[in-house]
Amino acid sequence: MESQNIVVAIGGVAGAGIMESGHLLAKYALASGLFSFMASEYPSLIRGGHNFAMVHITENETNSLTQKIDILVALNEQTVKLHERELKEGSAIIYDSDIIELEKVDGITIQGVPLTTIAKESGGEIIRNTVAIGAAIGLLKGNFSILEETLKSTFEKKGQEVIDMNVRAALKGYRFTQGAGSSFDLSIKHKQIDSQRILLNGNDAICIGAIRSGLKFAAIYPMTPVTSILDYLAAEQNNFNLVVKEPEDEISAIIMTIGASYSGARSLTATSGGGFCLMTEGLGLAGMAEIPLVVVEGMRSGPSSAMPTKTEQSDLDFVLYAGHGEFPRIVLAPGDPTECIEATFNAFNLADKYQLPVIILTDKYLASSLYTINKPDMSEWKIDRGKITTSGNETYSRYELEEDGVSSRLLPGSPGAVTHADSYEHDALGRDSDDPTIRISMMEKRMKKINNLAKELPEPILYGEKDAEITIFGWGSNKSIILDALKLLDKEGIKANYLHLLYVMPFPAYEVAKIFDHTKAALIVENNYSGQMTRYIRSLTGRRITNKLLKFDGRPFLPEEIVKKVKSILNTPLKAQADIKEKND
Repeated sequence: MESQNIVVAIGGVAGAGIMESGHLLAKYALASGLFSFMASEYPSLIRGGHNFAMVHITENETNSLTQKIDILVALNEQTVKLHERELKEGSAIIYDSDIIELEKVDGITIQGVPLTTIAKESGGEIIRNTVAIGAAIGLLKGNFSILEETLKSTFEKKGQEVIDMNVRAALKGYRFTQGAGSSFDLSIKHKQIDSQRILLNGNDAICIGAIRSGLKFAAIYPMTPVTSILDYLAAEQNNFNLVVKEPEDEISAIIMTIGASYSGARSLTATSGGGFCLMTEGLGLAGMAEIPLVVVEGMRSGPSSAMPTKTEQSDLDFVLYAGHGEFPRIVLAPGDPTECIEATFNAFNLADKYQLPVIILTDKYLASSLYTINKPDMSEWKIDRGKITTSGNETYSRYELEEDGVSSRLLPGSPGAVTHADSYEHDALGRDSDDPTIRISMMEKRMKKINNLAKELPEPILYGEKDAEITIFGWGSNKSIILDALKLLDKEGIKANYLHLLYVMPFPAYEVAKIFDHTKAALIVENNYSGQMTRYIRSLTGRRITNKLLKFDGRPFLPEEIVKKVKSILNTPLKAQADIKEKND
């Protein structure tokens, strides 16, 4: 039977091409006119350990995983042991029969394929994963010509010999399962291709938004999960006239970025929580000196080294209050690659316009997962450099008091003028001062920016019907998961909506409070232990959400988990309603 909802998973040791296999499956789905979403799990190892990729293929839009697997592709025995309980009734296991022995399981198709032998015959054991992908497409009765074109586009930069080797290997795997006489009756459905759809992960999307905004300099020390931002920008240096630097550490990275921005170049740095710890003094420098700064902070699981390749949303408190003293900042938490592109573009405009740090908060799940999105139309997007001036004199007032809190910015080196930027408190000319009157006026000038910029930020988006039985609150990468949960709830006749919080600081307290006024029951979904957004919402709106769905095992939510929690809440309506009645007077 043709299916509109197929989950294929592949597992093996690091170095076996597990991530590449997931990418191939997602690309095949795209080339078949279908939607796909791919997420991966891997240890902090170069070789060994257990790598796992899941690809969710559907006829209609989806951007999340699901609980059960239709086809498990096992390149080693450990994959079967770890994931056989996730198989649904009528599913299949494709395994390397050269190295694994499996017994029959009721309700499961056990399909052995000599992956190692076929790979060696086709060019080398290294392409064992390509044989496995061919076998999976064959079992699904897919179109090999589509897979062949996918392989050609994937390996075109490696030359014809590599392309031929992979096509040969995939074809042998495809024919093996296609003619195996299997009882497995699930098949993949093909539709008309939509040329506007692309596959994109969060990190690449951030790079696209940055380049579109006029990025000219990036200093990034590699750290999971943002390392691929460095890789992407380094590969595009010559195409977009960029300077990309891998410094000795995160302290150097932020200082270099501030220096480049001070000179007038749109600049970016990226890190994870541990690196951002080192960057906080530089963050304060940008805040005091009023130098535009864009920082990407990709969250991962836990403090210290913890689980560096797993996902979490536990750095919210940190980025909101990082740095000593008080200074204005903007924090954005995009929820999918489309928002990553636009949020990054806007981050540079806001940083320039208001001369302050902007932090883009992502996580491992969003950074590395592949989403099917429509190509964004960026043709009307306009770059706004703010109050940059080219004229001044020896008494140029870099920090002139202005009604909106934003002074004109003369770039250093401008003819006939001297510019001052200082990490100390300063007067309008930028000269050090501890005069209390000057301190007050300068502090008020900087903090004025918050109220003014808050007026131009978009309101949070409410997805779903206004007259819902329950409102789900969320932020960041949980967006797509919650939206898929809404679809499942709708199928069961449950009306739910979702408030997505993209701009976290300044926080849209008034707009969020209005949502509470029409909410019958509330649930918040967060990947952390303590409910950081929950506390933040209460501190600024006085509204308390007692129904929390929190997860901190390093793994993303599944839509089914949210559906289960919503049903539990709605089965206790009095308790569900009580959580939104309480207000802080």
